[in-house]
Amino acid sequence: LANLGITSVAVVPNSGSTFYEAATALVSWTGANSGTLSTSGNFVDRVFLSSDTALGGGDVLLGSYVQGATIAAGGTWSRTLSVTLPAGPTPAYILVVTDALDSIEEGTRENDNTGATAAPIVIEPAPRPDLVATITGNPASWQAGASVQVAWNVANNGAAVASGPWTDGVYLSTDAVLTAADTQLRLQPYSLSLAPGASYNRSVSVELPTDYEGGPRY
Repeated sequence: LANLGITSVAVVPNSGSTFYEAATALVSWTGANSGTLSTSGNFVDRVFLSSDTALGGGDVLLGSYVQGATIAAGGTWSRTLSVTLPAGPTPAYILVVTDALDSIEEGTRENDNTGATAAPIVIEPAPRPDLVATITGNPASWQAGASVQVAWNVANNGAAVASGPWTDGVYLSTDAVLTAADTQLRLQPYSLSLAPGASYNRSVSVELPTDYEGGPRY
């Protein structure tokens, strides 16, 4: 009978040197037929993400490859597959299970069909934007019903592009924390994208409500 097994598994990021969630990675593996007969018919290799080196119910299927060529006794095959990494588990191993659908008759030697990376990989959170707003100009005093100019800057302090559109809001508040009780003065749309390290400035005229109670405000 044939006896299929995975002899090596390796994985690298598709770009750079760090594994990120939602990014692609290249999984390469080599399998061997250590049995006495050639394979007959197709079989499927499956790639999983696992918290350990043993296939289990909680492991995440990343991809599959249908092996159509005959693997002679003593023969080997090698494949590379691009997969998208999920958020977890992490650290995690990449497992490759050959003949995952039990298409090849291997008798009692079905328990050596799984191979794993030599060490686990760490999957980092995907780079994300981080928009930070800073007030750059506002009047020292306000009068109810008056129109005043308010200016602000928005910077992307994150590691990824912030893709527009979004809306900047100008509010009047009794403290520095935005709540549902605060008064909305202006909504200002922004329709472009903002690269990491980039920023933009806005200056708009807003009107204080005529019935607003006086006192210190943010």
